[in-house]
Amino acid sequence: MTVRPRSEPVFYVKVTPEGGGSERVDLSEKVLSFQFEDSDKKADKLVLAVDNWDLSNFDDPVWRKGNLLEVAWGYPGEMAPAREVVIQKVTGFQTLNIEGHAKSVLMNRVARCRVFENKSRSEVAAEIAKENGYGAALQDIEDTGEPLPLITQARLTDAQLLRRLAHQEGFEFYVDFDGLHFHQRRLGQKPVRAFRWYTAPEVGEVISINIENDVTAKPGVVQVKGRDPITRKDIDQKGSNASTKRDTLADVIELVDPETGATRLAKRTASAEVRPSADTSPAAAKRRADAQYRRAQDSTVELTATVIGDPLLAAKTVVEFQGISQRLSGKYYVKEAKHRIDGGGYTVELKCLRDGTSERGGAPSKGKPNQGKAADADPAKLREVEVVDPETGKTRVEYRQGRS
Repeated sequence: MTVRPRSEPVFYVKVTPEGGGSERVDLSEKVLSFQFEDSDKKADKLVLAVDNWDLSNFDDPVWRKGNLLEVAWGYPGEMAPAREVVIQKVTGFQTLNIEGHAKSVLMNRVARCRVFENKSRSEVAAEIAKENGYGAALQDIEDTGEPLPLITQARLTDAQLLRRLAHQEGFEFYVDFDGLHFHQRRLGQKPVRAFRWYTAPEVGEVISINIENDVTAKPGVVQVKGRDPITRKDIDQKGSNASTKRDTLADVIELVDPETGATRLAKRTASAEVRPSADTSPAAAKRRADAQYRRAQDSTVELTATVIGDPLLAAKTVVEFQGISQRLSGKYYVKEAKHRIDGGGYTVELKCLRDGTSERGGAPSKGKPNQGKAADADPAKLREVEVVDPETGKTRVEYRQGRS
């Protein structure tokens, strides 16, 4: 077993000079360590340790709160997509700790009060995205179906409202290098990498792995109950392994369906979860039941791994782990990727999850299986995007990396 060769890791940190300008100032030589946290739930975060031995950086305007930094990292000829972050915090003394967050934090500053009438949640998401400078080419928004009479934004920021709407649909909301996203977790995408665990004395790219697995609290069925105020009829809809359409990373679920009892576990462990709903139609109640069932199953197995640095590893993608037993080997969704470059080299800490296992004898998953192979993915492929500046209205063409 040999680890694929790697050259010395590199990164750059650039800032636009105060008052604007066409050239960005490269600050990389001042940075002692670099850490970028890419997450599916939180705004991406940059943490820099900056040399301030002579205290000159206290007076340097480039480190002021609110400045926009452009960062990228990786190896010569193999760099991660450039990210832009806003400086949020500067602490320390002879070593400054600079903390910046993705530009999506700008959507979380102003609380608004307004009402959207006769619009679906996806239509509201598209409208808010456009208001914040994300045109049609920078929107990845999944249709949510029927319009709702009222969607109220009551003293909520745009980010808080979109997060709430996404939760109601069982969707993910985030802003990444390729635009604004509002959709189900993309469990069906091709894996960007495959990692194999080797026991000593063999050495691979995986440094360490830790497994967390607790399925005891996961319902086999999510049941939503409500009432139609016009017809005065009860609404009763269910989300379950058999009835909820979804992509899946695993072959087997470790849950008991209380109706069929189809599982390797004892029937006494069967569980169902009943939740009230304000939905006034069976279709809306069914969407809610399916959303809550998908969300309940997504984290059946959680895995944390530290691997040798790879700039193409990112949150919201799928990777594959091999050689960690028949039950646990397989494809995992990356919910967080923490890239770190310092005197010890370049590593990535991955926090991953999947919705079941590969062990035979359990209840077969009724979801659509992920059949992609890591060798089929092309994460370096670029796509052409027309970007509109929300302040000036000017357009430009950029080439960005996308997701498979």
